[in-house]
Amino acid sequence: MKLNYIKKSILGIISTFSISLIIIYVFNIPLHEITAFTLQLLLLSLIISLIRLISQAVRFYILLRLFSNADFKFSESILMRGSSEFFALTTLPFLADEAARTFMLIEKGLPPTTSFSIAFTELILDTVVGAILSFPSGLYALMLIERVLAAIILLISLLQITLSLMFIVFSKEKRIHFLEKIKPFIAGRKHSSQLITSMLKDGAREYSRILGSIFSTKYIVYLTLLVMLTIIVILTPAIILYGILLEYGYNSFLNALYAFRSGEILGLLPVTIGGAGLTEAGVYLYMERVLGIDSWSSVIKWRIATYYITLIITSSMLVLISIKYFKRSLTQLR
Repeated sequence: MKLNYIKKSILGIISTFSISLIIIYVFNIPLHEITAFTLQLLLLSLIISLIRLISQAVRFYILLRLFSNADFKFSESILMRGSSEFFALTTLPFLADEAARTFMLIEKGLPPTTSFSIAFTELILDTVVGAILSFPSGLYALMLIERVLAAIILLISLLQITLSLMFIVFSKEKRIHFLEKIKPFIAGRKHSSQLITSMLKDGAREYSRILGSIFSTKYIVYLTLLVMLTIIVILTPAIILYGILLEYGYNSFLNALYAFRSGEILGLLPVTIGGAGLTEAGVYLYMERVLGIDSWSSVIKWRIATYYITLIITSSMLVLISIKYFKRSLTQLR
């Protein structure tokens, strides 16, 4: 993994931690409230976080088995998928972890086009399923006359679904030439990636093969399994929020899911690292304005129980996979 990529992630962690401290200071949240974790809550958060990472790894493994010729072990899929999640947590939203997975798959010998297309398929699944699950959250806010928050949730969800459907429709081979036309525009941008622009030109056929296949009737069983795994991935943070709200006397999982999806939608805006600040604001605003739950401390506890615990797990996976990579590099040099 390139050193400057790691450096940016370290800066991202510092930035995210700083935003959490600012929220605690500005809203005068007592430290004893957000650090009072019971053993049951810690175990719940750890188990749920592991279930989420394993579900992502299983989904990743299925895509690798379906669309690559390489012989990947499931343990390798867990390490790759988990370590790439580290970058999703520590960099700006969109394509950070997908780029990391693409890089790792290329290092394992997969063609760049296949590597990127597999990672991009995961992004499409997360986007479509997440947006669909966000709609009830927006509709419920609209029913309770919270029009501004409802509009933000519904509009962003609709935009996500529309863009995703466009990519799925354009996955038909005869319609994918627009990707090559995008290349000259992107290539001229200062911070564009030469690897990504090259794949836009050379990978149209592979993109069509993978994305077009997975959304066809031939692969309906695999698509169903992938969607179920994606639902698990999306629901797990809401389960942790529900567990925390139980300690505050609130016992509706559906409301916890609505609040979580609100935070996820606002956190998608490419403004802060890992959605820091915006995610918390989205969860709190929904809880306070729609559900009548005024508790910043529960939101910060939820952030610690999801973000920071997952960060510890995924950073450990990144260290393990980096050690294996450097060992292999040293062996090749000899």
